[in-house]
Amino acid sequence: MPRFTVKASGRTPEEVLRQVAQQLAPQMTEQCGPVIGHNAMLVDVSHDELEAEQMREALRVSGTVERAALMIGVCERTFYRRMKQYGIRNGGGD
Repeated sequence: MPRFTVKASGRTPEEVLRQVAQQLAPQMTEQCGPVIGHNAMLVDVSHDELEAEQMREALRVSGTVERAALMIGVCERTFYRRMKQYGIRNGGGD
């Protein structure tokens, strides 16, 4: 698959993802054929939704906030702050 660079300065992660998807869609259709191209779906998910889901999964797998924070590469304090921000309880639920 070809490589390309996306300049993200001043844009949200969602805008960058949309640009990447738009650039890749024609190439994927050419490489994989029309069946994939016609059935492909772009999922509109925000950065916050992705991060919250990543945190829930890290909590589920690791069992503790300390290990979950290590798994996703943030300090424990940041993890707790984001848990509060996203409404995540210690058990990983909403």
